Amino acid sequence: MATQKKIFIIDDNPIARKVLDKRLKEEGYDTIVVADPRETALLAAREQPDLIICDVNMPLMDGGEVAASLKRHSRETATIPIMFLTTLVTEDVNAYTSGEYMYVSKMSQAQELFAQIRKMLRIS
Repeated sequence: MATQKKIFIIDDNPIARKVLDKRLKEEGYDTIVVADPRETALLAAREQPDLIICDVNMPLMDGGEVAASLKRHSRETATIPIMFLTTLVTEDVNAYTSGEYMYVSKMSQAQELFAQIRKMLRIS
Protein backbone atom coordinates (compact mmCIF):
# COMPACT_ATOMS: atom_id res chain seq x y z
CA MET A 1 0.00 0.00 0.00
CA ALA A 2 1.30 3.44 -0.92
CA THR A 3 2.20 5.88 1.81
CA GLN A 4 -0.29 8.69 2.31
CA LYS A 5 0.89 12.05 1.07
CA LYS A 6 1.44 14.47 3.94
CA ILE A 7 0.13 18.02 3.53
CA PHE A 8 0.67 21.01 5.83
CA ILE A 9 -2.23 23.46 6.09
CA ILE A 10 -1.21 26.98 7.15
CA ASP A 11 -3.99 29.51 7.61
CA ASP A 12 -4.73 32.05 10.31
CA ASN A 13 -8.48 31.42 9.99
CA PRO A 14 -9.48 28.50 12.26
CA ILE A 15 -12.62 27.74 10.23
CA ALA A 16 -10.67 27.64 6.97
CA ARG A 17 -8.08 25.34 8.56
CA LYS A 18 -10.75 23.00 9.90
CA VAL A 19 -12.68 22.79 6.63
CA LEU A 20 -9.59 22.19 4.51
CA ASP A 21 -8.23 19.66 7.02
CA LYS A 22 -11.50 17.72 6.94
CA ARG A 23 -11.70 17.73 3.13
CA LEU A 24 -8.09 16.65 2.68
CA LYS A 25 -8.52 13.79 5.14
CA GLU A 26 -11.67 12.71 3.28
CA GLU A 27 -9.54 12.61 0.10
CA GLY A 28 -7.05 10.31 1.85
CA TYR A 29 -4.27 12.75 2.70
CA ASP A 30 -2.40 12.88 5.99
CA THR A 31 -2.59 16.47 7.27
CA ILE A 32 -0.81 18.64 9.77
CA VAL A 33 -2.49 21.91 10.69
CA VAL A 34 -0.20 24.82 11.45
CA ALA A 35 -1.92 27.75 13.17
CA ASP A 36 1.24 29.83 13.64
CA PRO A 37 3.16 30.20 10.36
CA ARG A 38 6.34 31.07 12.25
CA GLU A 39 6.57 27.38 13.25
CA THR A 40 6.47 26.12 9.65
CA ALA A 41 10.18 25.72 8.91
CA LEU A 42 10.97 23.76 12.07
CA LEU A 43 7.88 21.56 11.72
CA ALA A 44 8.55 21.00 8.02
CA ALA A 45 12.13 19.95 8.73
CA ARG A 46 10.87 17.40 11.24
CA GLU A 47 7.74 16.17 9.42
CA GLN A 48 8.88 16.47 5.77
CA PRO A 49 5.47 17.18 4.18
CA ASP A 50 4.92 16.44 0.51
CA LEU A 51 3.08 19.74 0.02
CA ILE A 52 2.37 22.92 1.95
CA ILE A 53 -0.92 24.73 1.41
CA CYS A 54 -0.52 28.24 2.76
CA ASP A 55 -2.79 31.26 3.03
CA VAL A 56 -1.26 34.33 1.43
CA ASN A 57 -2.48 37.04 3.81
CA MET A 58 -1.81 36.28 7.46
CA PRO A 59 -1.00 38.76 10.24
CA LEU A 60 1.98 37.01 11.87
CA MET A 61 3.82 36.05 8.70
CA ASP A 62 2.49 36.20 5.15
CA GLY A 63 2.78 33.41 2.61
CA GLY A 64 5.82 34.94 0.94
CA GLU A 65 7.61 35.11 4.27
CA VAL A 66 6.72 31.47 4.95
CA ALA A 67 8.21 30.47 1.59
CA ALA A 68 11.37 32.51 2.23
CA SER A 69 11.74 30.94 5.67
CA LEU A 70 11.51 27.44 4.18
CA LYS A 71 14.10 28.32 1.51
CA ARG A 72 16.54 29.60 4.15
CA HIS A 73 16.03 26.83 6.69
CA SER A 74 17.52 23.81 4.91
CA ARG A 75 17.88 22.05 1.58
CA GLU A 76 15.07 19.68 2.54
CA THR A 77 12.56 22.40 3.40
CA ALA A 78 13.61 24.54 0.42
CA THR A 79 12.30 21.96 -2.03
CA ILE A 80 8.85 21.35 -0.51
CA PRO A 81 6.21 22.49 -3.02
CA ILE A 82 3.96 25.32 -1.84
CA MET A 83 0.42 26.05 -2.96
CA PHE A 84 -0.81 29.48 -1.93
CA LEU A 85 -4.48 30.06 -1.19
CA THR A 86 -5.65 33.57 -1.93
CA THR A 87 -8.84 35.57 -2.03
CA LEU A 88 -8.04 36.72 -5.57
CA VAL A 89 -10.65 35.73 -8.10
CA THR A 90 -9.80 32.86 -10.44
CA GLU A 91 -8.94 35.10 -13.40
CA ASP A 92 -6.42 37.05 -11.30
CA VAL A 93 -4.94 33.83 -9.87
CA ASN A 94 -4.17 32.51 -13.37
CA ALA A 95 -1.69 35.35 -13.83
CA TYR A 96 0.29 34.10 -10.80
CA THR A 97 0.18 30.36 -11.44
CA SER A 98 3.30 30.23 -13.56
CA GLY A 99 6.71 29.88 -12.02
CA GLU A 100 7.80 28.42 -8.72
CA TYR A 101 4.51 28.47 -6.80
CA MET A 102 0.91 27.58 -7.48
CA TYR A 103 -1.78 30.07 -6.50
CA VAL A 104 -5.35 28.88 -6.05
CA SER A 105 -8.31 31.09 -5.27
CA LYS A 106 -10.19 30.38 -2.06
CA MET A 107 -13.28 30.80 -4.20
CA SER A 108 -12.34 27.79 -6.35
CA GLN A 109 -14.56 24.75 -6.44
CA ALA A 110 -13.33 21.76 -4.44
CA GLN A 111 -12.66 19.67 -7.57
CA GLU A 112 -10.41 22.41 -8.96
CA LEU A 113 -8.48 22.63 -5.69
CA PHE A 114 -7.96 18.86 -5.55
CA ALA A 115 -6.94 18.75 -9.21
CA GLN A 116 -4.23 21.31 -8.45
CA ILE A 117 -3.14 19.38 -5.35
CA ARG A 118 -2.79 16.17 -7.41
CA LYS A 119 -0.89 18.11 -10.06
CA MET A 120 1.53 19.48 -7.48
CA LEU A 121 1.98 16.04 -5.95
CA ARG A 122 2.34 14.57 -9.45
CA ILE A 123 -0.55 12.19 -8.94
CA SER A 124 -2.52 11.38 -12.06
